[in-house]
Amino acid sequence: MYQFKDKIGRGAFSEVYQCQHPQDNTNYAAKIINAKFASQQDIQNIHREVRICRKLNHANIVRFYELTQGDNSYCMIFELVTNGELFQHISKRKMYTESDASIYFRQILKAVNHCHQNNIIHRDIKPKNLMISCSNGEETVKLIDFGLAIEVHPEIQEWHGFAGTLKYLSPEMIQNQPYGKPIDLWGCGAVLYALLVGYPPYWDDDIEVLFEDIIRGSISYRYHGWASISIEAKELVKKLLTVNMRTRLTAMQALQHPFISDWQKVCSKDHQQYTVNGLANFESRSRLQVMLG
Repeated sequence: MYQFKDKIGRGAFSEVYQCQHPQDNTNYAAKIINAKFASQQDIQNIHREVRICRKLNHANIVRFYELTQGDNSYCMIFELVTNGELFQHISKRKMYTESDASIYFRQILKAVNHCHQNNIIHRDIKPKNLMISCSNGEETVKLIDFGLAIEVHPEIQEWHGFAGTLKYLSPEMIQNQPYGKPIDLWGCGAVLYALLVGYPPYWDDDIEVLFEDIIRGSISYRYHGWASISIEAKELVKKLLTVNMRTRLTAMQALQHPFISDWQKVCSKDHQQYTVNGLANFESRSRLQVMLG
């Protein structure tokens, strides 16, 4: 039915190809999942992801179209996001300001807020799951990859199992505590930190040290890049990277923060070359890690 073209990405258990529908020549992204050795739980997870994607309909979330099944594979068809990962896109910009970071981050928060309004938590908010689409001068951030997403009770915190990417895990996840929607806001805080200064808040390669730093919530604004960042931006980062999940901002509260709602007044308009360089290095290291497996 679909004509497959270039491979454009891969995950732990899947590969993503650009494909085209022969009837209308529209390009899509096809996520191919090898089911040859899939367990019953793996199959259930695929259908859970499909069910969740069908519930979501938002400009800042990649759109899901359909699921097809072959002899030994499943194929999920999504909209094609043409301009790559957000951080990679920023690293190529000749002008990047704190105002730009606010505009990008507002879109991320809108995507997360839509998920939470539908009682869905993503569980893997990180740079690689943020793509960007550029059309007619408009830049649209797209949240992708709902493979770890789950449906939750609106208010109750429960232990739903360990999931996520090490450097973006919340303290409650690391400590095997009940969790809910706030874990996504911790990931958002880590992403905002990197959008502002070009490196993540927690980055130690020693997992034990990394987890200790996250559990303590030990972040500092004395490191490189923070001198030119506004007080409002620092405050929002602090309120998102709050160890106590009960006092961590919700997505709606973060959208109402001055760094987002009053960005034209509070955000610096100065070019942040240090941040651009940092994100370029971040992308280079990420690609190397993928190559090394």
